[in-house]
Amino acid sequence: MRGLVFWSLIASVLACALPVRAARTRTIGIVPDPSCRSSKLTVHVEQSLAKHLHAPGLQIERKDPAGARLLLQYFLLVHQDGERAFIQLDAHVVGNRNGKLYAEGSVRSDKFANDENGHVQAARQAGQRLGVQLSDSLTATLSGPGRGRRIMLQVSLGDGAAESRSAVLANLRRALADMSLRQRGSTDRNLMLTLFSSEDAKDLAERIERALQTDAGLKVTWLVQSRTTLMLELDSGG
Repeated sequence: MRGLVFWSLIASVLACALPVRAARTRTIGIVPDPSCRSSKLTVHVEQSLAKHLHAPGLQIERKDPAGARLLLQYFLLVHQDGERAFIQLDAHVVGNRNGKLYAEGSVRSDKFANDENGHVQAARQAGQRLGVQLSDSLTATLSGPGRGRRIMLQVSLGDGAAESRSAVLANLRRALADMSLRQRGSTDRNLMLTLFSSEDAKDLAERIERALQTDAGLKVTWLVQSRTTLMLELDSGG
């Protein structure tokens, strides 16, 4: 009995002494497109983006973003509609030396007041959403193959669809039950979801559209259909 205890203790000590393989460190620099580099909103976008961008071994390069191993290049666009406005961010992450595509994403903020303060709020929210979206994609890419590629699905609910939010989410859960669907950072007017799939983007979009149109009168308008990002607006057909 004493011998068994002794060797159990030895095994425990050796197990603790084994080196743990750390994730490979990669620096990433956040760089705006030249067309929006002069915008004051980039400061708020990048602060929020850096706060919510996480992946194994990923480290934000702040001193020299353009010299980082990975480059997160984004384009910022302010959409103004009368007294309301929202911000759209389109981005991709590439290798600085080889140009390899690691992730891409596109997000939109909710609508805020069409003034300086509203634009700042929209910029921060859009930066947060882009950070979450790219984190999922980069985690899957940098960690190796898994259950298919990780996809971010964003559903914006118009005035005619806001009351159907629960039904819309339930329909998506049923239609995408085999894709590990998860809800991330949603609001009353926006559903942010992640899923895993190896389906072609067009085929997956058609499956989602069929699921959403089970509620009579709702119309689907696609904004983005890419390998890692699906973005749509849902509103009444009238």
